[in-house]
Amino acid sequence: MRLTTLRPALPLAILALTSLTACKTALDLTLFASDLVGVAQTGTPMDATATLSVETGTKDKCDELHDAVATALLKGFTSAEFVACREDGMANLADFRVAVPILGAKAALQSALQIAVIPVGGNFSAVLRQDGDRIDQIKAALTKEMQLYADQKLDPAISLTLQNDLADTAKVTMQGAFVDGAPYQLSEQFDVKRRGEIRIVLSDVGNAALTDKGSLLLVLKAP
Repeated sequence: MRLTTLRPALPLAILALTSLTACKTALDLTLFASDLVGVAQTGTPMDATATLSVETGTKDKCDELHDAVATALLKGFTSAEFVACREDGMANLADFRVAVPILGAKAALQSALQIAVIPVGGNFSAVLRQDGDRIDQIKAALTKEMQLYADQKLDPAISLTLQNDLADTAKVTMQGAFVDGAPYQLSEQFDVKRRGEIRIVLSDVGNAALTDKGSLLLVLKAP
């Protein structure tokens, strides 16, 4: 099975949320296979948990900005909660926990970020989409200091962990990603045992393709 590479587009403006010029961002999702299958089959939406990490330069800057950023995020997400300031090597990060809805393929955009599940035969494609209007609302809610940098182009790193909570082994197809730490440029299928998990980090192309049409996360074949 071959996956279609989505066209590159502007990276996430939503992630330009600090007053520093050299900030890095990351979006880390946790997905359950049963949620993807359930939404595709019933149309009933569910929420995935994501951690949105923003580099702040210093811990003092994180302490200063995190409340304002969390308030601004609520303009685009149904929930947004500051988790902690932390260090990652030489970087200082502010972590926010946001709810990312999982919806059917034809559902309208309802959040700054959401996952569309598209059934194709016996497979389910999970596509991460963004809503430009809600991103603009978040940017408008930022302080004037932060708005100076809210239009900067960033390269957010999108990663996810898929947990297989189905009755048997699931098959996951990926392309252009790091899977459990190993790089794969071509389409590759992986077996994920029951109660097992797979760790996926999107390539630069996948990261840059995040628009209303979406960035392909994975294709799941349920047992």
